[in-house]
Amino acid sequence: MQTNIDYLQKEIDRLNKIIEAYDKFRELSHKELKEAKKTIEAYEEVQELSRIEQLSLYDKLHFQKKTHTLEDKIKKLLDQCPTNEEKVIELLKKEEPENYKIYSTLFYILTHHEFSEEEAIRIWREIKERQIEMQNALKRNISFRVAMLDYFISTNKVFKNPMTVEIQLFEQLQYQAIFDELTKVYNRRFILHIFQKELERAKRHKHELCIILFDIDNFKRINDVMGHLTGDKVLKLFSKVVKDNIRTEDSFGRIGGEEFLLILPETPIYKTIYLLERIRDILSEISGEKMFFTFSTGIAGYPQHADDQTTLLHLADKALLRSKLDGKNRDYIYYNGH
Repeated sequence: MQTNIDYLQKEIDRLNKIIEAYDKFRELSHKELKEAKKTIEAYEEVQELSRIEQLSLYDKLHFQKKTHTLEDKIKKLLDQCPTNEEKVIELLKKEEPENYKIYSTLFYILTHHEFSEEEAIRIWREIKERQIEMQNALKRNISFRVAMLDYFISTNKVFKNPMTVEIQLFEQLQYQAIFDELTKVYNRRFILHIFQKELERAKRHKHELCIILFDIDNFKRINDVMGHLTGDKVLKLFSKVVKDNIRTEDSFGRIGGEEFLLILPETPIYKTIYLLERIRDILSEISGEKMFFTFSTGIAGYPQHADDQTTLLHLADKALLRSKLDGKNRDYIYYNGH
């Protein structure tokens, strides 16, 4: 009898150990899954077009703020010495003796390809050698850029189908692809691109997302009575005030005429009203009697109203129409029955 009891106790102890081991394994697996989830989310964040990256690009094109960066200095010198890159390097070494990115920045401007400074110096020397070889073979002067193009096609093979472009024109085209020329906010194509990205991110991370459609009230009358120059000033002033009062992670763009779109990631709908009140207060203070104007808005959000871009825009537009019909200079959040 005692033997049976001992046997049963041993069996119970063995089963308890198995259960304990299983519990530890489950806990370990749970931790690993949480870590894996964090890793995946971090990777997804890196892959997304973030507002910080947009601002970085904006600064890089130096339309928002004129800064005296090394890149700006090189471009200025290249304008002054368009066919003498060696002179540009010589001047830069005198003006920026402690700067260790002269060669790599020059090549980035000329090729839009990134190299380390050490690699850029080596490439510079090899191109100079290539330039001398070509001049000796052809018995005439060969520019640095011709030698550079030949080097990257035949020797280094960085470019498969190279194009030569005028630097300022290239930057202007980049700018025009992203920003509205008059207001300096995002253009329709780019703000809708950002909207789609932010909506995808909101779905992935289960965050809220709000959009606000703006329409400047009586804008046709402003143009007709006070002239198009005043109308342009109104659009610029409105754009500046909104830009100055939104967060870094928010995105703002002109979608046509006097209509604008504001995208507010991770924002509950009720918070939009406080922002709009602040914008109105600032505009009323600085616009003055001669240029006083108002705006109406329509607001919609994910996930409460819709989960796709087209529907959200449509619902915000319906709310905006209600704002206009009810007297303008007001804000409406979409709800069923608008």
